[in-house]
Amino acid sequence: MRKDKIRAIVLTYDRNHPITDHMICAYEHLWPDHPFIFRIPYNKIYPKWLEEKYGDKVEIIQIDSRIKETVIQLLDGIDDNIVYWCLDDKYPAWVDQKSMNVIHNHILDNDSIEGIAFVGTTKNGIFKGSNEYIDKFKLITRKNFRKFFQHQYVKKDIF
Repeated sequence: MRKDKIRAIVLTYDRNHPITDHMICAYEHLWPDHPFIFRIPYNKIYPKWLEEKYGDKVEIIQIDSRIKETVIQLLDGIDDNIVYWCLDDKYPAWVDQKSMNVIHNHILDNDSIEGIAFVGTTKNGIFKGSNEYIDKFKLITRKNFRKFFQHQYVKKDIF
């Protein structure tokens, strides 16, 4: 796998694969050169149609149906330190491609960052201010892991 590509861990199940398709379509449309290889779990019904539609942009993995085991199995075999966490029932509505490419490259080149999420403010109690920037974007520090289910870059060992 190329260094600029990373695995996107998709939390889904068989019945929601059409929603998974919608989420991937949003990335394809809004960020055509996105760096993700989506790791899609299935339990019993192999979604060959997703493989046919997206080719090498997806990895389809048979997994256990329990959530903890699903995450462990999706992370298994990934040598990269950073993954992209994405639930299928959330998807981007707008992407600034140039900025996202800057952020993507920054996180791949910076071992000190544990993750980057694209939502949140310091007012909701989950984040606190910081003086660090990536390009024009101010970073804020996560105080806890509540509201973890948005799309985000995260170090694999956090799981």
